[in-house]
Amino acid sequence: MTKRRQPIPVFHPERHRLHPGEPGAGCVSIGGSFALEHHDEIIDLVRRFEERENADYPAKRIVSVRTSADNLLINTNDVRLARAIAETLHKTYQGELRFHFDDADCQMRVHWQR
Repeated sequence: MTKRRQPIPVFHPERHRLHPGEPGAGCVSIGGSFALEHHDEIIDLVRRFEERENADYPAKRIVSVRTSADNLLINTNDVRLARAIAETLHKTYQGELRFHFDDADCQMRVHWQR
């Protein structure tokens, strides 16, 4: 009689970054007066983009969206989603775009403003 092998649990960081309040793999900071003046339009664009991405890649999600007095902050569970959101904003509205990738934590920080 052969022993049945037990599956080895595999930690997948992207799946564990789905809780609001925790930093996501990707963070998009949207600043400037344009962002605040067009808040609803920008959020709508970002949500529609997320829906299209989610159709092909269901694990990619926006974890949280926060609005403060001077910016919008979007946390995602995937670095590629954060980058793609920022590039969509830039393509749609132009503006300034800056990327910072932290290899140690596998996190993408993107800042867009106009």
